[in-house]
Amino acid sequence: MPELAEVETVARELDALRGRRLISVFVHDGRDCLRTPERLPWLCGRRLEAVQRWGKWMGLRLADGGRRPLWLLLHLGMTGRLLRTAAGAPLSLHTHLRLGLEGGEELRYSDPRRFGAVQVLGAAELREWLARLGPDALTVPYAAFRARLQRRARIKALLLDQRVLAGLGNIYADETLWRARIHPDRPACSLSPAERLRLWRSMRAVLREAIRYRGTSVSDYVDLDGRRGVFQNRLRVYGRAGEPCRRCRTRLVRIRLAGRGTVLCPRCQPEDG
Repeated sequence: MPELAEVETVARELDALRGRRLISVFVHDGRDCLRTPERLPWLCGRRLEAVQRWGKWMGLRLADGGRRPLWLLLHLGMTGRLLRTAAGAPLSLHTHLRLGLEGGEELRYSDPRRFGAVQVLGAAELREWLARLGPDALTVPYAAFRARLQRRARIKALLLDQRVLAGLGNIYADETLWRARIHPDRPACSLSPAERLRLWRSMRAVLREAIRYRGTSVSDYVDLDGRRGVFQNRLRVYGRAGEPCRRCRTRLVRIRLAGRGTVLCPRCQPEDG
């Protein structure tokens, strides 16, 4: 599933398209993932003014000067892709939306499993929507991060809760906890001040490194131009159950936690802290 690093990679690539005008909208079979299909034609004639990311979501701000700006909000779900193609390129099987740009290119959204989302919002609607999302995992100040750990919930479950902290999924939660030497089943409120600080620093370091390597491609994720990320070659624990820990050589184990498979090192991440 694309997480913060993958969405940030695509958002940065989209930013290079600022100033381009949207000249056409074609909706294909968009059941489930196209939340506001009736609003999509409103985007025609508008220019891309800005691209922003909030956790695993990205927003394209489109305006034309004479009308109020609109936001095209996208979530890639588990299998979603946003690709830049030539306007005449063959359609993939699961293409749901095509946005034609001046200059002969298109942005195409596809999602075989349809767990993603595309919607058009006005500025006030966007503010209301953002109020339900936690602070961004890449930019959250330490004081705000620390305050959100004062709960009895298991630390991994808390890291995955997008209302608490936006952007982390299974990959980067496991990688963060391993780097911070914290067992994922510990209650968040049991962490010492030193552990909280180490966790915050580890999270930011993991995300920055993953962005530098253009994200993790272990399944469907590719960037705007169809290229795979390469951070999967640098994963320390995710997907490596049964292999030796890259820090202490202990065999990594897989447990079930917060409804997710979780990989950890029993020596580096002891349950008793």
